[in-house]
Amino acid sequence: MGLVKLNNQSLNVVHNANGWWVNGREMKLEIKPLGEGRYLVFHNHRVHQIEVLSPNSQGHLTLSINQKTCHAEIIGERERLLEKLGWQKEVGQEIKDLVAPMPGLILEIKVKPGDKVEKNDILLVLEAMKMENTIKSPQSGTVSAVKVKQGEGVEKNQLLIQF
Repeated sequence: MGLVKLNNQSLNVVHNANGWWVNGREMKLEIKPLGEGRYLVFHNHRVHQIEVLSPNSQGHLTLSINQKTCHAEIIGERERLLEKLGWQKEVGQEIKDLVAPMPGLILEIKVKPGDKVEKNDILLVLEAMKMENTIKSPQSGTVSAVKVKQGEGVEKNQLLIQF
């Protein structure tokens, strides 16, 4: 699952075939769906009622937990990687520079200055450790400059594209 922020408290939640872990501690949970965004969660001989009050909008949820409203944000692996690379943005803030997430070789450039792109459009293909990695746009916008050329080697955090 990844990182969950519940009322601004960060929780690292992992769920797999072996069970649930929260912040590295195993949690004995049983979750029973009741339908339409409602669940019963059994933990430590207690029952918790959870209801999703607002639909998932880019990982943001409003929940009712035992009839108390709270706000949750689910941050997946992609978002965590973007945050580590400095690509996170506040609402309304635009990203100006796209940098290389790792050293590698530019195999293909799919955009040129002046191109309008949508969030998640492929901008370029970077080969690293014999694997092709597609670098996607973190936002919608217009490409103002492409700072690399096809066949060029790049270092981690090297400027690739400006918006």
